[in-house]
Amino acid sequence: MCKYVILSLFCLLVFVIPTRGQAQISATNSQQDSKTYEERAEVTRIIEEQLEPKTEAYQVVEIRILSDGPYKSQTFQIDSRTSLLEGLRYIVRVKDQVQIMLIETENSPPILYITDIVRLTPLSILFFLFIAVTLLVGRWRGLASLVGLAVSLLVLFGFILPRMLAGQNPLAVTLIGSAIILAMAIFGTHGWRKQSIAAFAATVAGLGITGFLATIFTVTIRLTGLASEDASFLQLESGTAINFHGLLLAGIILGAVGVLDDIAVTQSETVFELQETNPGMSRRELISHALHIGRHHIASVVNTLVLAYAGASLPLLMLFYTTGKPPSELFNAEFIAEEIVRTLVGTIGLILTVPIATWFASIYASRKNK
Repeated sequence: MCKYVILSLFCLLVFVIPTRGQAQISATNSQQDSKTYEERAEVTRIIEEQLEPKTEAYQVVEIRILSDGPYKSQTFQIDSRTSLLEGLRYIVRVKDQVQIMLIETENSPPILYITDIVRLTPLSILFFLFIAVTLLVGRWRGLASLVGLAVSLLVLFGFILPRMLAGQNPLAVTLIGSAIILAMAIFGTHGWRKQSIAAFAATVAGLGITGFLATIFTVTIRLTGLASEDASFLQLESGTAINFHGLLLAGIILGAVGVLDDIAVTQSETVFELQETNPGMSRRELISHALHIGRHHIASVVNTLVLAYAGASLPLLMLFYTTGKPPSELFNAEFIAEEIVRTLVGTIGLILTVPIATWFASIYASRKNK
């Protein structure tokens, strides 16, 4: 049953929603009476190409429109040298499917550019491989984790994003949505046990700390949430008033949810395992031994978290090597300051979750011992 739910959700998000965007997406330019379409097309012929040197690479290809609409089944030639985008961004081959931008202007042929590659087939293969490995290795626990993943996606796309777009407070919406995600992930995967209750309480506390620190430091450092190109594009295309500072806070919290879940559950299970091994251990000793183990977990997880953020921001790190600006100017730039705040606030929340989870778990473990 779970597999069907997950597959249906994935197909909805990956296949149905994108195909609805194949139709006409933008409006009329009052000065040139132009219309812009995004279409799916297939490459039918490579007319001319030069792939080396890369600085002078280009392709001239013939494509056939696949999307329904006024240009369906028509063929056009596209020369990457005339692209208004990035030149030869993608090297295409015959039978490749591509996304194109078609600009229709009055009294002249339409202008076309390749904007992206259609890559849904390999993505689907990777997704099904992920499901197979999770079920094969995790078995029933793996199945429960997939159900939790499906619920997380439903909460994200069905609750958090719609309410943000409706103008509700992004921080409050994300905290509520994250609590729902954590409850389903922890109790759905690990069952309704004292360990799970302690872990859930610790993750909620960790989320609260993360949200509190994020609010203080984004205001103190004067981050607007508009430093990235994605935020600027959203501001232009959404057509609604969006609280981008709140959106930045929501992103920081969502980025910390998964790691907080992991470390709280691990720490809670550690406390109960120690208590099972030595029932005569006092609560003080239980906390001391569990924190000793938790510190080792912190050392590895903090490094993992920082490297994860660094990997996502690798192009920004390249600025240190490609510009002559001093490091102080780069650190002061808003788009880099955002990543610093995101990393450090998330890491502080993660570290503090360890003693909080240990404290909650020790309470339940001590009661069990009595």
